Amino acid sequence: MTSPKNRNVAWTILVLFLLTGTSFALYWHTIGYPFVFDDLRAIPENTEIRLDELSAKSLIECLKKQKNRRVARVSFAVNYYLSGIKPDMYRITNIVIHALCGFMVYLLMRSLIDLNLRSQSRRVTVRSGETHTRANGVTNGKGGAMSRLAPAAFVIAIIWATHPIQTNSVTYIVQRMNSLAVLFYVTALWLYIRGRLAGKLSLSITYIVLSCAAWVVALNCKEIAVTLPLVVALTEWYFFLNVSVRQSLKILVSAVVSGVLCAGLVGAVVVAMMGTNVTEKISRGYVRQGFEFTAGERVLSETRVLVFYLSQLIYPNPGRMNLDHDFRPSRSIADMHTILSIVLLTGLFLIALKLARNHPLVSFGILWFFIHLIVESSVIPLKLVYEHRLYMPSIGVFLALAAMYYQIFRFRRAATALAGPVLVAVILSGITYQRNKVWQSERRLWQDIVGKSPNLERPNNNYGNLLANSGEIEEGLKYLKRAAEINPNFTEAHSNMAAAYIRIENYENALYHCNRAIESNTKYAKAYINKGIVLNTMGRREESVESYRKAVELEPLSVEGNYNLGYWYFDKRDFKTSIFHFRQTLKKDPYYIEALNGLGAVYYMMNQYDEAYSFYSRALKYNPDYMMGYFNLGMVLERQDKLREAVTNYKRALELNPNHEKAYYLLGDIYVKQNMPDNARECYEHTLRVNPNNRDAARKLKALNQDTDK
Repeated sequence: MTSPKNRNVAWTILVLFLLTGTSFALYWHTIGYPFVFDDLRAIPENTEIRLDELSAKSLIECLKKQKNRRVARVSFAVNYYLSGIKPDMYRITNIVIHALCGFMVYLLMRSLIDLNLRSQSRRVTVRSGETHTRANGVTNGKGGAMSRLAPAAFVIAIIWATHPIQTNSVTYIVQRMNSLAVLFYVTALWLYIRGRLAGKLSLSITYIVLSCAAWVVALNCKEIAVTLPLVVALTEWYFFLNVSVRQSLKILVSAVVSGVLCAGLVGAVVVAMMGTNVTEKISRGYVRQGFEFTAGERVLSETRVLVFYLSQLIYPNPGRMNLDHDFRPSRSIADMHTILSIVLLTGLFLIALKLARNHPLVSFGILWFFIHLIVESSVIPLKLVYEHRLYMPSIGVFLALAAMYYQIFRFRRAATALAGPVLVAVILSGITYQRNKVWQSERRLWQDIVGKSPNLERPNNNYGNLLANSGEIEEGLKYLKRAAEINPNFTEAHSNMAAAYIRIENYENALYHCNRAIESNTKYAKAYINKGIVLNTMGRREESVESYRKAVELEPLSVEGNYNLGYWYFDKRDFKTSIFHFRQTLKKDPYYIEALNGLGAVYYMMNQYDEAYSFYSRALKYNPDYMMGYFNLGMVLERQDKLREAVTNYKRALELNPNHEKAYYLLGDIYVKQNMPDNARECYEHTLRVNPNNRDAARKLKALNQDTDK
C-alpha cells in the first residue's frame, strides 16, 4: 500500500501541475497583448527600471531608486533586462506568479483545514470503535478526514485561480504589485503555521524567521500586506488557542479588540504612506485626485462597494466586470442602499463571530474577506472600486463557501465531492478566457470601459485620445468633447483636444484648448508642450520656446519639452545647452530616436565625429529602418574620409527613401572624388529629377558633361 506521506507528496505535485497548467491555459493567449493604461507609465515610460546588467549590485541600486513597492518594481526591471519593452516576458512572469499564488493558496488552505481538524478532534466521541469529528462533515473513519485535506484545499485553490475577477491582477501587468504581495503574504502565513506546528524549537524559529522575511517582501510589493499580524492573531485564536465564544460578552469584546487592532493597522499604513500630518494630506489627496466625495462619504460608499464585491464573486457576469466602474458615492447614511449594505455587512460580521466555535473555517473565511479590504476601503484617497482589490479577499470567500459546501453535503467520497467544484471551475475558466480578450488591444479595452461607464470622463478621454492618435480624429474628438462635457475642468481632455486639432491644422481651436487646459491646471506640463507646438506652427517661435521652458520647469525630464528646446538651441548654435536638453530627453526615454539624432547633429557641427558616429549608430540600433540615421552616418563617414562606408550608408538611405535629394547629391560628390564620373553623373541627374531647382547639382553635372566632351 502507498504510505500517507507518499500520497501527500503525490497530491502536492499533482496540484502544482494542475494549477500551473490551468493558469497557462487560461492566460496563454494574452502573451502578445500590448501594454495598456498604467502599464505604460510603470514600464515603457519608467526610466527607474532600466537595468543594463543583471548583478547583485545593479539590482540593489535599482531597489534604492524605487520610492515604493520596491520588490514589484525591481521585478519589472529584471523583465526589462531580459526582454526590453516587449510585453511577452512581463505577461509570462505574471502568469507564473498567478500559478504560484494558486499553489500557495492550496498549501495554506490545506494547513487551515488540518488545523481545524486538530482543533475539532479535542471534542470527539467514540461510537462502536469508529471516530467521528464535526469538521466540515467529513468522517475520520476508514480512509480518514486527513486523507481528504488535499481535495478540499484543491477545490478552494482551483476556484480561486480560475475565477474571472482575477484577470485584473494577472492580465493587467502593473497589478503584479498586487499579485506578488498576495504570493508572499500567503507564503508568510503558511510558514508561520508550519513554524507553530514544528516539533523542534530550532525548526520552529527557522520557519518564523522565514515567515517574517516573506512578510517584509510582501510589504515591499504593496501596502495591503500590513494586515498580516491581525490574520496571524486570528489564526491563533481560531486554531491554536481554541478559545470559547459561548458568551455574547466575549464575542463583543473580541469584535471590539479586532476593530481597534484593524484601526491601528490602517492608521499605520496611512502614516507610512502620507506622513504624520495625515488629516491635511488626506484632504489634499481628495482635491488632487479630483474626487467628488469626502473621506466620510468614501467610507459610507465602501459599504456598498463591499456588497458589490461579494456579488461579483458569487455571480461573475462579464457584463458587470470593468476596469473603471462608474460607482456613485453615498452622500448620506440615510441613503437606503447604504443602510441595507451596512445591515448586511454587520449581520455577516456577527454571523462570523457566532460561527467561530462550531464552524471556524466559515467564520475565518468571512473575517478574512473583511480584514483584507480594510486598507483600500478606508479613508485613504483612492477610487471607490477596483476589481484587482479582490485578489486577496476572495480567498476567504471561497474558503467559507467550500467549508459550507462540505458541511451541507457531508460527502463520504472525495471524488464525489470534487465533481461539483470542478464543474464550477470549468465554467469560471470559460468566462475568464473570454474576459481576457478585452485586454487584447488598448482600443478594445477602452471601448469596453466606455460602453459600461459612458458617464465617466476618464474612459471617454482615453478612448477619444486613442482614436485621435490612430488617425480617427473626428471620432476621437466626439469622445474628448464628451469627457469635457462631463467635467468642464478636465485638464487632460482639453490637452488631448488641442493635440487632435493640431493634427488637422485647426490651430485656433488647438490654442483655445491649450489655454483651457492650463487654466484648469497650471502645473500640467503636457498642455504647455501642446501650446508650444501650436505657437511654433503659427510662427510665434519665441512664445513657443517660453511654453517649452515652462513645461521643463514643471517636469524636468519632459521628453517633448527637452527635445524641442534641444533643437531651438541647436538652431541658435548654443551647442552646450542643446546637448543638455537632448541628454535630458534621453534620461527619460533612452530610445528616443530623434533625440539621439539631434545629439549626433550637434557633435557633427562641433566636428566631434566620433561622438556623432556613436549617437547615429545608437539610433540605428534601436530602429534599423531609420533613414536619417543612415544619411547622417554617411555624412560623418565622408568627413572621416571613409568613403566606402559613406557610400554604403547613403545607398541604404536611398533604399528607404528613393527621393532623398541630398543623399543623391552627396553620393555624387563622393563618386567625383573616387573618379567615377558616370556614377556621379547619374546621382546628380537623380538629384535634379527630385528638385530641378538644385543649382549646385546642375552646375556639377554641367562640369562633368564638359569634361566628357573634352
